[in-house]
Amino acid sequence: MTYSIVGVPDIIPPEMLLGRPYSFSVDWWQLGIAMFEMLTSYTPFYSPSMLKTHKNVLCNYRYKFPLHISSLARYTCTMLLQTDINKRLGCSLTGMDAKEVKENIWFKNHIDWTSIIERSHPAPYKIKNFQINSNEKISMLNTIESKWLDEYDQAVRSLMDVSFIDENDENN
Repeated sequence: MTYSIVGVPDIIPPEMLLGRPYSFSVDWWQLGIAMFEMLTSYTPFYSPSMLKTHKNVLCNYRYKFPLHISSLARYTCTMLLQTDINKRLGCSLTGMDAKEVKENIWFKNHIDWTSIIERSHPAPYKIKNFQINSNEKISMLNTIESKWLDEYDQAVRSLMDVSFIDENDENN
């Protein structure tokens, strides 16, 4: 059990916001958030205001599912996003935990748990011509990642209007 608050506002579960102790219950909540976002392309409790997002979580006010989402997917997502931990899928008092989630009809119909455990499930996407031992490919990926991180760092600094001292700069 822990009491720390960690995460971006869109995914923080109610027990964290209320400062209550929690454990694996937050993982099932965040699975519900991820599932909702993958099905709809937006997070369920989003608001431009962090406080409003938190209020939406605590009041269980979420966006409606688009009509194309199946009733089983809606039900499963709704069960993962229960504000009451005892009613949340994966958190039952019977101690079923992951077994309860795996036995849920939506997951049962869509996930081959055995192939995932055995690591034999085929990847949904394959990177063409990527060789694990290729230094050229790794270098290219590191360059892309580094460029993205630099851009992100610059954006955050401009928003914060904060400058940091570069220890390697001799002009300090």
